[in-house]
Amino acid sequence: MVADRTNGPVGAFCAELAELQRRSGLSRTALARALNYGRSQLYEILDGRIKRPPEWDRLVEPLVRTCLARELAGAGLDRAVADWRHRHEVLIRVHDELSRHRPTSGRRSLSEELTTRSRDLWPKLLSHPFVRAVSTGALDEVTFRRWMVNDHYFNVEYQRFVAAVAAIAPTVEATEAIALAIPSDHFGLDQIRRLVARSFVDVTAEPSLTAIGFTSFLHVQVSRGYPLALAALYAAERVYFDTWSSIRAEADRSTPYWHLIEHWSSEPYRVWISTLGRLVDASEPNPETYRVFQRLVRFEIAFFDAIFHG
Repeated sequence: MVADRTNGPVGAFCAELAELQRRSGLSRTALARALNYGRSQLYEILDGRIKRPPEWDRLVEPLVRTCLARELAGAGLDRAVADWRHRHEVLIRVHDELSRHRPTSGRRSLSEELTTRSRDLWPKLLSHPFVRAVSTGALDEVTFRRWMVNDHYFNVEYQRFVAAVAAIAPTVEATEAIALAIPSDHFGLDQIRRLVARSFVDVTAEPSLTAIGFTSFLHVQVSRGYPLALAALYAAERVYFDTWSSIRAEADRSTPYWHLIEHWSSEPYRVWISTLGRLVDASEPNPETYRVFQRLVRFEIAFFDAIFHG
């Protein structure tokens, strides 16, 4: 069964519980029996087919303790349970905040409207020769190195941008939802660094002016306020996920950069972008929001041009 992880933070949390169950070696049937919990209910939760966070006392705590009992004990197990308790509390706050801002039924949400108005640019992204070359593994050495230099520069600056957006978010819940992405493994920075280390790429080389302009554009949005900075963040993430998802099925898995495609088109990544979309939906739209979103998409196309053509 493939988990339905489209329902934002709840889906992401359920996916983590499912991964915990998988790593424990316990089948779902055995786990349901150990927890004295209905098997069909447990399947619904682990597959992410619920709308509200699962109960802590009734399910999450006993599930965590049961699944970790084979590898942890005593104080180590208690610390792990305390960490899960904190994550569950954050989930409750974020879920409640997002629930207050659901779009009216039948009306297109702001996140959908932003994407729809820029749809004419999407084919330029998905069919870009750089993207196609990455998919088939046809990047030459010079282009590959140029990609690594520019992407490393961009992602370091982008990490700072995300931290700044989280810092100006108007609520604790929005801050926590955005800040989930700050660790370097979320952006693929860790993967890029391992790849450049194996390929002996000097990422301190000068990036393109396009990369510098792109990141400068992002940083400027922070100074313009949270709604525009959030629109830029959502655009950047939506563009990247859609682009790499479009080639995931056909991409050559033997290339050294397959793991980057896999990372940037993963289910956890999609779940986080869904959360960002709902934060965007809580904002009041204005003409500048649409301009920022579309300029971000155009910057991404220019970024691909700079990598591929030099």
